[in-house]
Amino acid sequence: MVWRLQSSRHTERIIQRDQPDFALHAASLTLKEKGLILCGQPGIGKSTLALHLIDGGFRYCGDDIVLISPDGLAQGLPFAPTVKPGAWEAISRIRNDLDHAVVHDRADGMRVRYLPLTDVHEGSFAAAWIIFLNRIGGAAADLTPLGQIETMGRVIGGSFTANGRLSQKAFAALKKILVGAKSFELTYGDALQAARKLTGLCHGSS
Repeated sequence: MVWRLQSSRHTERIIQRDQPDFALHAASLTLKEKGLILCGQPGIGKSTLALHLIDGGFRYCGDDIVLISPDGLAQGLPFAPTVKPGAWEAISRIRNDLDHAVVHDRADGMRVRYLPLTDVHEGSFAAAWIIFLNRIGGAAADLTPLGQIETMGRVIGGSFTANGRLSQKAFAALKKILVGAKSFELTYGDALQAARKLTGLCHGSS
């Protein structure tokens, strides 16, 4: 079985260098050594939500790419968290260093600020929760459980490999992740409310 996956030059260079079976476009954090993966397209709010979770006691793994190894463990790439203009006001309330961060003009035309890394989780982790973000303006934060088949399809849809194919070996690694993780879609409008919802989930109260 061979699955064709998304590809990008930036992600392709990274996964060729680190040689994982595949990579996810996702943010990642840990809470008491258990991993939380936040999946979603660019602009969905992964970085902003991750920063709110860090403020609530989570440890940072990465806000853009998660590498998946053959044993089913995950590892985030700890690039400096990227904060886009729409989130500057909200993040400045929880990070007093944002206002001093230099504004950069990215190649895609987006103006961003990069925050210093703090409380980084080093090394791999087992994913305990996989969350697919669905941001809708004004929506209350709500978690909808997902089955393994639905989760697998969504993970594959947001995955990358160096050659654009998911091998049987990589597919086996994906199944290992799903066995140990609970999966949800998180619909939300406000990042702080979403962070509280996820914190409750990860502490066992949701």
